[in-house]
Amino acid sequence: KESVEWGESTVVPAVLKLFMEGLDNPIDVAEKSGKKLNIDVKVTPECIKISDNGYGVNTGTDDEGESILYKAFCKYNTSSNYREKKGMAAKGVNGIGVKLCTTLSSKLEVISEDAKGRLKIVATDNNLNHKVSPLKVTGKTGVELTYYPDFKIFEGNCIDDETINRMYEYTLMQAITYPNINFRFNNKKVQMTASKFTKLFGDDAIIEETDNYFFALLPNELGEFKQLSYINGLEISKGGSHVDMPMQHIANVLRDKLVKKYKTIKPLDIKNKITFVL
Repeated sequence: KESVEWGESTVVPAVLKLFMEGLDNPIDVAEKSGKKLNIDVKVTPECIKISDNGYGVNTGTDDEGESILYKAFCKYNTSSNYREKKGMAAKGVNGIGVKLCTTLSSKLEVISEDAKGRLKIVATDNNLNHKVSPLKVTGKTGVELTYYPDFKIFEGNCIDDETINRMYEYTLMQAITYPNINFRFNNKKVQMTASKFTKLFGDDAIIEETDNYFFALLPNELGEFKQLSYINGLEISKGGSHVDMPMQHIANVLRDKLVKKYKTIKPLDIKNKITFVL
């Protein structure tokens, strides 16, 4: 829509989390490679498909002859970021998320093409059965991931419209956070600037923007403090020190300016009339 509306959500958090885990991996690839990456997302009531044109997951085998692609998407405890500090700047650290996508899906298909070849893996029955198939190379590297959440596990029977909208919202926030990546969602280019996004909350905004972050303050008529914050592309739904510290300072400064006219005003009274976006 053309504005942000606050309301209760009926989205099943675990289904949304599966989507986030699937999208975070190609974002990490883009950040590590420095390449201008294209990420294409398609969501239907039945499945989630995420494609990228990165360098692909290794289509070869390890020293024991086991498929590296299989280990990456299906085999537990086989990721490369377990060591202290290694990978801590990445959205995905331990590789558990993508294996949850496999385990909590009735079917998962992944096709990877790297400089050496092209390989397809199909995992069914919640990651119990697997089929590995070599494919003809196309000369275009990247990964195509398609998974079907198992609605025998989740509440509901499909990916409903509200869930798809929340998935779009998450993609939108990634587009703001990672402007070097081209995102598409259900055949539509996802593009948004900080100032344009802030205007979805209202026209009376004060925006502070640098190369590393932006935040905005807006008045609200709800009588209750509202915040929407993302750090490194991850939604921090309950806020935290990154919200509390600036808001405490801002509320105190405003109180000092208002207290002569409004003798009993408290910083909390001011905070409850503000919407904070970061």
